[in-house]
Amino acid sequence: MKNRIWEFLSLVGHPLVQLPIWVALITFYNYGAIVTALIFILVIIAGSLTPYFLYRGKNSDLREIRPKILFASSLVYLLVSLIISRYIITSVGILATSAVTFIDGVISLKWKISIHATAMSGFITYAYLVLGYDVLLAIPFGLLVILSRYFLKKHTKGQLVAGTFVGFLVTIAFWNFLVR
Repeated sequence: MKNRIWEFLSLVGHPLVQLPIWVALITFYNYGAIVTALIFILVIIAGSLTPYFLYRGKNSDLREIRPKILFASSLVYLLVSLIISRYIITSVGILATSAVTFIDGVISLKWKISIHATAMSGFITYAYLVLGYDVLLAIPFGLLVILSRYFLKKHTKGQLVAGTFVGFLVTIAFWNFLVR
């Protein structure tokens, strides 16, 4: 039973699930419902289809294909951020996601970093910078997602800590460089 809870948290906290949710939250707060719906659809289509088409039907080791998926996803997120560049707050968030995904890809060439941890820490950090203290209520959820990866034996503590710091630091850097 305990394992099922961790599996559920890992699934719900998957970056491809969380990115559209955080993008919608930040976009709605800043730009309203219509813009949110359009960007939400674009992010879901771009974010979900890229890994699907790269990985479907492949019998190769996930470690071998993981960096390729991350590099391709990073490029797609970069293109999405350029397409929606008029909406600067959302665009910078997706651009930071692109950078974090690229860095995860580089690290994944030699070592396995936790993408769940980079995503959760990056999303929560960016939402805090945009929306303020109310978002801090999401920290326990983020921690549970990160812990789920440890208890499911998908990552070591080091991979989780490294992922958390990469997501946090890259997001702060993009905020300070592009928004502030």
